[in-house]
Amino acid sequence: MKRFALLLITILAIGTAFAQTTENFTITVTVNFIDFSLRTADDAGAYGTWAIGNMNAGATSTMTGTAGGSHVLVKNESNVALDFKAFSTSEPPPPCGFGFPTAWTAGSAAGTDVYLLEMGDGTLADPPATWTVVDGGGLGDADLIYEAGEGENFRLYSRFTAPNIASDGCEHQITVFIVATTP
Repeated sequence: MKRFALLLITILAIGTAFAQTTENFTITVTVNFIDFSLRTADDAGAYGTWAIGNMNAGATSTMTGTAGGSHVLVKNESNVALDFKAFSTSEPPPPCGFGFPTAWTAGSAAGTDVYLLEMGDGTLADPPATWTVVDGGGLGDADLIYEAGEGENFRLYSRFTAPNIASDGCEHQITVFIVATTP
């Protein structure tokens, strides 16, 4: 009987040693949501084209201010801070009968078949006080143009200088890409 009582106490002690306890934790997470849009200065619609028209070689054109201006309202609809970068590309135009159609490239200064594109943030009434040269031709070499806080909108101005010498007199289309990334 003593052995049985000792065995019973041992089993009870072991049973108590194997009792379970549980702890837990909670995961809370918000996914970085990146979204922005390019809008007309008065926010009436999507921004599509800055139609400069004819320019003299080496001439400069700057986007205009005011609510009816040609600058771009960048609406940052993200829940995180964003770095806005830019680059541009240009394909050769179709033959137009004036010279040999040649692609233009972005550069740090206007030159032969090289345009100068500069960008910066300004106010509704005024272009930027300082400009960033946008001479990158692809995503990997995009130039930083603005650092925006979460949900911060800004007014983006461009300044374009035509090539000093152009191989043709055709209409050229330059595509400007705005890229948003988390810092």
